[in-house]
Amino acid sequence: MKIRLAVVLRVLGFLLGGLVAVVAALALLVWVSFDAEQTATTLTQHFKDRYQRTLVLGADPQLRIWPRPALLLRQASLTEAGRPETFASAELVRLDLAPLPLLLRHPEVKRIRITGLDAHLSRTRSGEWNLANLLAAPAADAPELPWPVHPDSIQLLESTLHIDDARNELKFEWRDFSVKAADLNQNTPGELDWQGQWVDPAHDSDFHFKGRTHYTLGDRLEAGSLDNLNLQLEGNSSGLQGASAQIVGTRLNWADSGAKGLVDSLSIKLQGASGPQAVSLQASIPRLGWQSSRLQGEKLDAQLTLRAVGAQTDLKLALPQLLETPNGFSSPLLNFSWQHQNGTERGSQGKLTGTLEADVQNSTLRLGKIQGDIAVQHPRLHTPTARMALSGQLQWRANGGTDALLDGYLGEDKLHLQAQLQQLWPLNGRFELGANHLDVDRLLAETRPGAKQPPLGLPDLGKHTLTGKLKLGDLRIAGLHVTSLQTPLTVDKGKLSATGFVAMLYGGQLGGDFSAESSSGRISLQGDGKDLAFERLALEGGLPIPLSGRLSGSYKFSTQLAAGQSPLAALNGAVRWTLANSAIRGVDLVRSLREFRPAIEAGKQSARTPTEAETTELGTTSSRFVFADGKLQAENFQSRNSWLSLNGSGSASLLQDELDFHLSASLLPGITSMSAKDLVSLRGKPLTLRLKGPRLRPDVRYEPGSAVPTTRPAAATTRK
Repeated sequence: MKIRLAVVLRVLGFLLGGLVAVVAALALLVWVSFDAEQTATTLTQHFKDRYQRTLVLGADPQLRIWPRPALLLRQASLTEAGRPETFASAELVRLDLAPLPLLLRHPEVKRIRITGLDAHLSRTRSGEWNLANLLAAPAADAPELPWPVHPDSIQLLESTLHIDDARNELKFEWRDFSVKAADLNQNTPGELDWQGQWVDPAHDSDFHFKGRTHYTLGDRLEAGSLDNLNLQLEGNSSGLQGASAQIVGTRLNWADSGAKGLVDSLSIKLQGASGPQAVSLQASIPRLGWQSSRLQGEKLDAQLTLRAVGAQTDLKLALPQLLETPNGFSSPLLNFSWQHQNGTERGSQGKLTGTLEADVQNSTLRLGKIQGDIAVQHPRLHTPTARMALSGQLQWRANGGTDALLDGYLGEDKLHLQAQLQQLWPLNGRFELGANHLDVDRLLAETRPGAKQPPLGLPDLGKHTLTGKLKLGDLRIAGLHVTSLQTPLTVDKGKLSATGFVAMLYGGQLGGDFSAESSSGRISLQGDGKDLAFERLALEGGLPIPLSGRLSGSYKFSTQLAAGQSPLAALNGAVRWTLANSAIRGVDLVRSLREFRPAIEAGKQSARTPTEAETTELGTTSSRFVFADGKLQAENFQSRNSWLSLNGSGSASLLQDELDFHLSASLLPGITSMSAKDLVSLRGKPLTLRLKGPRLRPDVRYEPGSAVPTTRPAAATTRK
């Protein structure tokens, strides 16, 4: 038995040795008989006849037998279809051949490995890719290679892909791109791994990516499926620094070369930093299908969180249903909410509902039937929370353009906004804001110039560019009641300007130019007014001036908003004014002269404190007020009626209840026809009066022999 086994083993050894010798001989024969020139000609002719592309080989093809049969193509390049421009080039293309068919002189390509690929992929505005004819099904009479090409795997190493998508206006690169696809046989499950670097200078994007999935492919990639898709990204993109993202899907099916498909359990997670803010995004949808540009799905949920030191913003979006439309999709219900908190006293919340229509072909989104509420918290509000109801519609276009038509309701007040924006952020476009009734004082606490609280300050306008109109009626702000306000309004380079505004208030008209700079907090105002009821203007506006009458004149002011400082403290400028039918409140000059008559005749000083109800009719009064360092300086104060003439100057504090005016009074002939004709004896006498004390009820003093200047030096005078 042992002898027989030894014989069998010896026979098998001879057979195997002979077989190896035969295989080696056949392999040597194949290698010796390999015609590199003919192979190059065959490949070149094939690409020219079938794809209208020129294949250029920098070196003769090589056949390698050991350790695995392979055809090596070095320094290969391929042109565009019908054009001489290079479509792709590669340092090395390795075609692994099946051993047995090769020995039988029938080579068959089983695996493809490309190293150093540099390809330019482009898409026209009509949607055609420049590699379309390489993937298209061959015509019935299309020429075939003499060797079957049925690779069960493809591998790319150290590749660079330049993508230029004119249809979507995208241009970027994939660098150091590697991909390995195993089991490429039709309807056979396989595994796909890829990694690389995405570079897009136009959008400041530079990030690394890698992914893995299991797949099943149909004929020529026209159909297939991906299972357990997992894509990871890390880097910087579009202002987002140090970003990391993960895209996961349970299953993705496609057909018609990707024109239609379905994805199950798709989720996205993103984290990064945008300036001082930390950004976090989560989105998921259980089922999303597409056919061309039409989409359908259900339960889309997304949440965006922005965090900074002492502040956090949460945004939530929910679309319960996505319905297919001819050009995209629609949702009969959109739910959007947000919550923002900045410190302990400032924040906002809101909820909006509406409908959504998406035109994917034209990259347009329409939000209709918007209804919702907005709540704001701020220490300058009258109540802890101010609420506004909102309604309207929005339309957004990816090629630049947002149209807004919104109405806001603040109690009885209604605001109407119409805007056409070329850019949503920073804002760039045109707008028109109007209201028939708006009570800002009911919304904000202490908006008067003399308020103890610091001003609200100006928003940061540095990056926004806007041009528009403001049309307000029945406006109440800073204690003033404005019947109507109309003005063009522009925002440019951090400056808000209202050039040529017209306000109707207190029976008269006020016009001019207004500007505010957000970076410095500087506010400038100049123009003129006509026939304003000054007593109501001064009283409701908190102006410390005890005069009344119909005001006309011109003005030029500037101030600077600063935390903890009243705007009046930094007020500079001047107003040249005239009061018709004027009066001085808190002083009765007739009564004062009667009481001073003994002192006047004796040449002695005297003083009295008027009652609150006293007043003096002055006729026409004019002066020039100069504002600086928190004070008002009155120059060339002149007043005249039928019986009295006043000339002089004075000052008043804008921040404290102080007034000091020096006046020279002269009695005119008209006094003889008045009830004060008992003062006729004072005609021709020098009457030097001084008003000093509280602004609205100063003491009246008679100071004989004192000079009465008509001007007072001001720390900073602005001529008007």
